[in-house]
Amino acid sequence: MTPESILLADDHSAIRMGVRALVNGLWPQARVVEVSDGTSLQKELAARDWDLVVMDQTMPGSNGLDVLKNTGTQAPVLVYTMHEAPELVLKAREAGAKGFVNKSSEPEVLENALMALVQGKEWFPRIQCTPLDFLSQREGDVLNGLLEGLGPKEIGVRLSISASSVQTHTTRLLAKLDLRSTRDLMRWAASKGGL
Repeated sequence: MTPESILLADDHSAIRMGVRALVNGLWPQARVVEVSDGTSLQKELAARDWDLVVMDQTMPGSNGLDVLKNTGTQAPVLVYTMHEAPELVLKAREAGAKGFVNKSSEPEVLENALMALVQGKEWFPRIQCTPLDFLSQREGDVLNGLLEGLGPKEIGVRLSISASSVQTHTTRLLAKLDLRSTRDLMRWAASKGGL
């Protein structure tokens, strides 16, 4: 497929200029529209169908991934950002992106990613991570206590924090692991063979 309409969303004009030059070199006939904030991105995504979207994750107005998740689009979306934390790559995928490229990558990486998306393929960096990689140290400590069968008060004594703080950390780690209760947590841990 040759894209006819391409949306570029980035708050840095130099980045947009560079991506536009690359896109124009690949598809000279394509109509390219540029926006510089999340609000404009949301309006453009809702206003028309696009053949390709290249967007930054962090922009004024609204977070790019939040816009993508809430507005949605049938177009393949490439997240082009300076961040590359495994958690962000996963969030981009969950929001509906089909590709992810770090801005520090060589230009040919961006070109290859754009070509892949236009051909209906995905382009994500290879990351080795699990949901446990996204827990804070304290959440990990609380998780270990729960898996040992300790209650909030006992965990609090062990960690020198209040039982309510233990509950707060428990709530956060359940959200990060996409679980609803400590019972679900125990089942999850059992399915992983323990931690």
